[in-house]
Amino acid sequence: MTRYVLDPARSELRFEGRSSIHPITASAAASGELDLSEPSGWVEVSVGELRTGNPLYDREIRRRLEARRHPTIRGRLDGLTAEDGDRFAARGTVSLRGIEQEVTGSLAIREDPDGSVTITGERTFDIRDFGLDPPSVLGLKVHPDVVVRLTSVGLAPT
Repeated sequence: MTRYVLDPARSELRFEGRSSIHPITASAAASGELDLSEPSGWVEVSVGELRTGNPLYDREIRRRLEARRHPTIRGRLDGLTAEDGDRFAARGTVSLRGIEQEVTGSLAIREDPDGSVTITGERTFDIRDFGLDPPSVLGLKVHPDVVVRLTSVGLAPT
């Protein structure tokens, strides 16, 4: 079987940004699907579930991402090309705040002995590409580049 449903308990999207003072990291459980036969799939997180560990940052993230109007961040996989070993060149789109951007990147996809699949990947995004201006408040300047890391386990449907 080559179709997998992502296990939200074992799947996460992590967003890592930098400011002039310290790093800012937010994460949330990810849901989605991966079909290796086509190949296609999707992954998404709820903006309302993004957590940094700082309630003030969490509220500001939800406000800036317009969580009420756009409650999810979604990535869609449109194709994979085998590279080296378990590495694949991936292409698809990312939707944030109603703005969709075509993206390319690299994913590692490993089929595990228990029948599940582990998917990992990382890509840097410029938040300005999604219509967001980096905040600057009281000397704290947030840089526009955000590293997004996916770590996910997909379970083969029974």
